Amino acid sequence: MIKDSFNREHDYLRISLTDNCNLRCFYCMPEEEYEFTPASQLMQAHEIEAIAKIFVQMGVRKIRLTGGEPLVRKDAGEIILALSKLPVNLTLTTNATRLHHFLPVLQQAGVRLLNVSLGIPYANPHLGRPFDKPNEGYYETPEHPLLGVARHFSATAQIQNAYPDLAVVGTGYTWLRHFLIHAAAANVKLHRTTLAGLGRAALAYPDLPRVTLEKADLNPLHTCKTLSYCTYLMRSKKNDLGQFPAGCPPFDKEGYGEVMKQARAGNRAAAKGQ
Repeated sequence: MIKDSFNREHDYLRISLTDNCNLRCFYCMPEEEYEFTPASQLMQAHEIEAIAKIFVQMGVRKIRLTGGEPLVRKDAGEIILALSKLPVNLTLTTNATRLHHFLPVLQQAGVRLLNVSLGIPYANPHLGRPFDKPNEGYYETPEHPLLGVARHFSATAQIQNAYPDLAVVGTGYTWLRHFLIHAAAANVKLHRTTLAGLGRAALAYPDLPRVTLEKADLNPLHTCKTLSYCTYLMRSKKNDLGQFPAGCPPFDKEGYGEVMKQARAGNRAAAKGQ
């Protein structure tokens, strides 16, 4: 079993197949001309398979393929099929633009879960996590958060309808507060998604799943207020551990109140020093 310096066990391996991508998102690609790593310098298919086997022997049970965009690699199908023979849960992160070319391969490989990225939270958090209040030092949302929620729902529905046999995790529900479970139930019923994924909402309301099953009604006083404090802590790096522990400061002042003060002080001091 693989353990880190904090004695935590790890059974999850991410493998980047390439740094290349067929999109040129401003927050990811540099403005100047960029030379991607030549194919001859990338790990070859047999090398990826060999390394994956070693990690499986060390206890890895889940492998996620990423990029760049992993599906632009010419031998991506070969790699996916090779790794599918290992005793692991094989998943994929993709921008979905080439998904239609690889659907037969993904089905043959037994891939049943896809993560489709709408952006990255460091550059455009309003896309991935519609919010009311930004992190300190970050921009105000350029659109009403409900437009971001609708974008999530629409994108998820298009992917789910195109690939009904694949499990698709829909996101973007947290901003809806106590209405989120009803929106999720409707999307599942209408086959617009397979699952509803929650991130911030779970930090603010840890017993949300139990309350949903028992009462089918959430307490609006307990739901996430999308104030971005949890992500602020994750992005605050002035800490001996590399980042601050992340939780929900508004609902857990005893646990995170002092941590939040330390993070703010460190970031403000760093900003003055620039």
